[in-house]
Amino acid sequence: MKKLVRLILFCCLGLMMATTGTAQNIDFQFRDTSSLVNTIIDVPVTATSTLTGRGVLSYALQFTYPANNLSVEGVVTGGTISAAFGIPTINTAVPGVVTIAGAGSAPLSGIGNFIFIRFKILQAGTSSITNTGSNNNYFNEGDPVLNFLNVGRVNGIGLPVIAVNPISPVMLRGETLQFTATGGASPYTWSTSNNSVSGISATGLLTATAVGFTEVTAVDANAYSGKTNLEIRGYRLSIPDTTGPYNTYMSMPVRVSDLSGLNVVSGSFNITYNQVAFTDISIETTSSLLQNFSPPVTNLSTPGTIQISFAGSSPLVGAGVLFFIRGKLSNPAGSSTAFTFQNATLNEDLLAIIKNGSVNYGAPPAISISPNTGQLVFGDSLLLTVNGANATPPFNWTVSEQSLATVGANRYLKVTRSGQVTISVSDANSATATTGIFQLYDTYLRIGDASGVVGQQVEIPISIKALPPGQDVLSMQGKIFTSNPSLFTLTDIVTAGTASSTYSVSTSSGANFIQFALAGTTPLPGNSLLFKVRGTLNPAAPPGLASTLSLQDLLLNEGTPLPFIQNGSVSAVVVYTFIGNGNWDVASNWSNNAIPPAFLPANREIIIDPDVNGECVLNVAQTLASGSKFTVKAVKKFRIMTNLSIQ
Repeated sequence: MKKLVRLILFCCLGLMMATTGTAQNIDFQFRDTSSLVNTIIDVPVTATSTLTGRGVLSYALQFTYPANNLSVEGVVTGGTISAAFGIPTINTAVPGVVTIAGAGSAPLSGIGNFIFIRFKILQAGTSSITNTGSNNNYFNEGDPVLNFLNVGRVNGIGLPVIAVNPISPVMLRGETLQFTATGGASPYTWSTSNNSVSGISATGLLTATAVGFTEVTAVDANAYSGKTNLEIRGYRLSIPDTTGPYNTYMSMPVRVSDLSGLNVVSGSFNITYNQVAFTDISIETTSSLLQNFSPPVTNLSTPGTIQISFAGSSPLVGAGVLFFIRGKLSNPAGSSTAFTFQNATLNEDLLAIIKNGSVNYGAPPAISISPNTGQLVFGDSLLLTVNGANATPPFNWTVSEQSLATVGANRYLKVTRSGQVTISVSDANSATATTGIFQLYDTYLRIGDASGVVGQQVEIPISIKALPPGQDVLSMQGKIFTSNPSLFTLTDIVTAGTASSTYSVSTSSGANFIQFALAGTTPLPGNSLLFKVRGTLNPAAPPGLASTLSLQDLLLNEGTPLPFIQNGSVSAVVVYTFIGNGNWDVASNWSNNAIPPAFLPANREIIIDPDVNGECVLNVAQTLASGSKFTVKAVKKFRIMTNLSIQ
């Protein structure tokens, strides 16, 4: 039994010791508070554990806080449990840190508010107040232990912001403007600081009565106020926004509101513009308010800026166009320009309300020329056409090199001499178009077309057309090619009976060409047969087969005249010749006993050439196809006894 009693006493003693250890801490806490910005607030630091019997004779406290949001104004102890120690020592030398210390001769007692820290709220937002730890927060020399239960918070509430709109407006005298207020409690009371220039109604409708400055104030139901500045000017300057057609002159009006009563006798303006879009500028005053003043002084020396000044002896009165800015809408790509007032004063001190303007214009309607390119020879003409839905006559034609060609009012292009040109046109709307290159030639030089009997020689004419005045031909050289040397072989150049009959000739031949050179002392005329080229048709060539003959590397004189070459051809034909006397269907009456087929196809020929005193009698039907040939020799007899059909 004694052992049991001793055990119980030991346990109770241990429990009492544990309870005594916890009670040694004295708990403090902050109470969260809030108030308006710019107000003073006392933040309580409260003891939630009693100080009675704890022997507290001194204390030290240190807290941090955001110096941008709060400032320490002092410490209040009146009515607190630390009041007996009197006013404590306060140190705020370090921004955002406050250190507080107090001491007395009698121990403190009780529970409740220990001190109040007096803060001023500098700006809106939540600020935290935090102790800096046990090294800086303690009682006596550390006993009893001081324990903070929380972080203090101060909520700064922003003051009502009364917004007055519109903000800092500029008004014209004589006009009214409705002001509004937000951010406060209705109703609002309105007032102005300068009643000599304006008046305002109970609803915020302001009337501008004279030139000057004033301040508009709105006060809400809680006596919070807001304000804005107002300037009242005496007149308005404006330039309209408009459009116009390219390449025309336009007079832009500079308008002014009523100037009566302002005693305006002079003014100066700087107006900027796009010097690429608006050119050839002048200032006009006819039919404007300045028409009876001396002409304004205008300075255009700075690109893109118009400087204008005027002065007179009689004050301007009324409203209307002050002057006109005249210029040309000259950018062919289309453009725009803003007219912007940089400086505008009347009588050197009267400022204007400004309304800037602009002019826009598009490129002229698209037009084109057809044909756009081509080849043309002296003596020929080519009709040119202007295309475009909005193409508007009259048309103005130009040639890039006028010594080479001309275009008349009838729109025909005519060649003067060889070369290369482009053709341009503009219409009544200043729309423009330019062609590609036209290649011009001095004359035609043509290889003729010929046909011949296989196995025989054929001569093909080479001729020249008219030449431009002052041009002639004294020499020529080049190559003539045959596209099918197995059909036609080039052998020689023939000048007999041609314009070059007196010229010297040299030739050389290849497998598919003949090269030639001719020269003389007598100029070859235009519209003449220059020479002939001779060749042989292969005896084995099938009828109808053709070979193209082309001139290459042709040079007349040293390059002038420049000819446009027209190539030719030679083709093989089969010939049936009637040489006897009597009926058509007798083989012995035909050369080589070859009677033509009843249907004679193209590239075949029948020649009627009977014996002397004989005749050819068509006693069977014969049809001649298109492209075939039928010849009756002179003074020969041909008697038709049945059908001869020609397709």
